[in-house]
Amino acid sequence: MGVVFSGCLGSKKEAAAPAPAVGPAPKAEKKVEKKSPAARRDQAAKKQPAKAAASTLSVTNNNAVVTLADAQVGRVASINPGLRFVVVDFSLNRVPAVGDRLSVFRQGIKVGEVKISGPQLNNNITADVILGEVQPGDEVRRD
Repeated sequence: MGVVFSGCLGSKKEAAAPAPAVGPAPKAEKKVEKKSPAARRDQAAKKQPAKAAASTLSVTNNNAVVTLADAQVGRVASINPGLRFVVVDFSLNRVPAVGDRLSVFRQGIKVGEVKISGPQLNNNITADVILGEVQPGDEVRRD
């Protein structure tokens, strides 16, 4: 019966230096200062010109002036002539508050007036017809 040895029976070799990492070099960390939303608003207000009117905002970019209106423009989606109410779609704009009175325009001519009554579902809201005749597709906005 013989003896079996397992493992290395010789002198120990010195550990080799670890191989260099393969891949892109680590990037230097950027220090990003986080600002609160109020601080960002204040900083942006300092850079922008004063508002021309309460409902508009002018922004200058490379000598081009773009005026953005704070409009509430919607379209009549459907009507109920018997009960004199309409469903107005404000999908691209802010939905007005319940109780707001808005004018109805067809081809740029004022044809009626509605009062927002609710309920609201997503960007659609109902309104009572106060004045005039309203048709689907008419534009609903402030005067």
